[in-house]
Amino acid sequence: MRQIYHAIELISLIKRLIDELGNEQKDLGSKFRARARFLPQMILDTGLLSTLSFCFGKITLENYSKLLTYILLGNDLQVLKNISSEALSYGLYLYGILDYLRKINLITDDLVQDPFKALDYLEKENRANTATNLLLPFIIEVKKLAEAIFKEEG
Repeated sequence: MRQIYHAIELISLIKRLIDELGNEQKDLGSKFRARARFLPQMILDTGLLSTLSFCFGKITLENYSKLLTYILLGNDLQVLKNISSEALSYGLYLYGILDYLRKINLITDDLVQDPFKALDYLEKENRANTATNLLLPFIIEVKKLAEAIFKEEG
């Protein structure tokens, strides 16, 4: 099952980030858990592109770029400390989806780095429905793992 493998990769990344950030972002796990529970239904209700756009608006391009720099290069942890755990949780969910779409060859590497271009590509190439159908098993695995590993908010 590729979906579970990729979901484990994403949750492992989040756990590593929480460990490295320490008390600065201690609620990141619970924030991500909330996203993993809420956003799959949003995808079904409003569509993949609207949901990704919503996540992108919560993290912003500048902060997504900082997060991506950390993920890809493993450095610049300091800049993440200035991003709220809520924004990071949306950014991690957005990254997880785009990275999964890249891994299943639906989008290219450069689109993971620029969510705006990814949204544009998925819309213009009429791939949103295909992406949604291919994503559902993955986001369900992410939801199950997030519920198992991270505490509830509050």
